Amino acid sequence: MDKTIQIICHYAAGNGYAEKQLEKVTKELHRLQLAYIIHRTNYATHASSITQKIIEQFDETHPHIIVIGGDGTLHQVVNTLYQNHFQIPITYIAGGTGNDFHRTWLKDKSIEQLIQQIAFNAPATEIPMIRYQLDDEEKSHLILNNMGFGFDGLINYYVQKQRHSAAAKWLQKFRLNYISAIFPSLRSIPHFSVKGTLDGKPFQFDQVNIATIINSPYNGGGIRISDVAVATNDEINFTLFHDVTLSSALPLIYKVLISKNQRTSPNVTHLKGQHLTLEVLHPVIGQVDGEVLYPQTYTVECHVARYPFNL
Repeated sequence: MDKTIQIICHYAAGNGYAEKQLEKVTKELHRLQLAYIIHRTNYATHASSITQKIIEQFDETHPHIIVIGGDGTLHQVVNTLYQNHFQIPITYIAGGTGNDFHRTWLKDKSIEQLIQQIAFNAPATEIPMIRYQLDDEEKSHLILNNMGFGFDGLINYYVQKQRHSAAAKWLQKFRLNYISAIFPSLRSIPHFSVKGTLDGKPFQFDQVNIATIINSPYNGGGIRISDVAVATNDEINFTLFHDVTLSSALPLIYKVLISKNQRTSPNVTHLKGQHLTLEVLHPVIGQVDGEVLYPQTYTVECHVARYPFNL
């Protein structure tokens, strides 16, 4: 096994937060006398191409990979490995805006603890993921946190659009980017229809505002989009917010952000199972692990899967 650790860092993530995390990681690697190479991303899909080169370089051996950045960077690395049939355990260091994967799986782990797991070859943990195929694509992908359509995607679009502004940097400091994006997005709440099957049972919903396929209950920097989903369970949680009007939106936001009991709302439906097929019947914006999917109709097929991480 090659002992040189490959670090993939989206150094611009989190308005400089990832760069600070990289400094802490390299300090610990120096202390433990572990060799490393830093690969810095320079454009949107660069993490994928870097991972592809690491795979080609190491052939059939398994390198140690550390990913520093946001959920989107981690999504790119995991999916590139998965699509190339490499089950290489990943050590993830949160450095982005949302950091929902970290919040779900790593919130009690320090950088020092995670690096020491590499140094002492601690066994990896296979954690639940959701494997999906989008439209007519032949390749399968993995959802680490969630895939959402409608208002969910609109909020992510708004955050991405504003991420370089002075206000966004201030909001990022207090982890308020996503919460602050909810209120301007209320001016254009999407309404659309979906249909599909869950474990063979058909469903159809009209006047949908959010349709989200959930692996982790968190979305948008710690917003608990589902109060029933459990990340450690091998299951697909499918949550719909529907028939929301401007007058019902504020009580629902209170249930999501404050009381955290949205399951009691007549505007929320939770379904769960092992195999989901979903058709989004109207062009609508979406997101997967925080990366925007631009408006169109979608067909998605999902199954339960797993991927190894150093936790």
